[in-house]
Amino acid sequence: DVDELERILKTEGATLFFSEQITNPLCRIVDTQRIAQLCKQYGTICCIDTTFATPCNHRPIDLGASLVLHSGTKYLAGHNDTMCGVLAGDKELIGKVRKLHGVLGGVIDPHAAYMLIRGLKTLHLRVAQHNKNAQAIAEYLDKHPVIEKVHYPSLSHHRDHGVATRGGAVKMFPNGFGGV
Repeated sequence: DVDELERILKTEGATLFFSEQITNPLCRIVDTQRIAQLCKQYGTICCIDTTFATPCNHRPIDLGASLVLHSGTKYLAGHNDTMCGVLAGDKELIGKVRKLHGVLGGVIDPHAAYMLIRGLKTLHLRVAQHNKNAQAIAEYLDKHPVIEKVHYPSLSHHRDHGVATRGGAVKMFPNGFGGV
């Protein structure tokens, strides 16, 4: 509820807003652009986790988010053989995170970095196929007589379909909604 978020930011304030995009398990869509605008207006860092959407489908930085988080373990590396994550965004904020590496760790080992790079080479192909397959499965299940409800943002009855498919200067999901 973006109106409730604005009320909280206005009356109580916050240091950080964090959300998945697309959320798990109901495939909810947050209005990244509007939330990022509100966060800027009220001095709040906006961080969006695009693990399920991947950078192929959703680019929060282009929509105004301060930071974007990706799980390298899942889609980015693509082979379930490495554990890592990626944080990208505002140079000043990333600098603050880097200062913590000496205390908290967070540096990927060379072999895991190699495996992540290997996976990134085929990410666009894998995500395009995930998008195509998930769309076909969602449409099939949506028409199946024993299935009560399908949660997939491209379906017109999805709770967030309007936000998910809205155009504008930068479309939120230009290539699809992923395989989840």
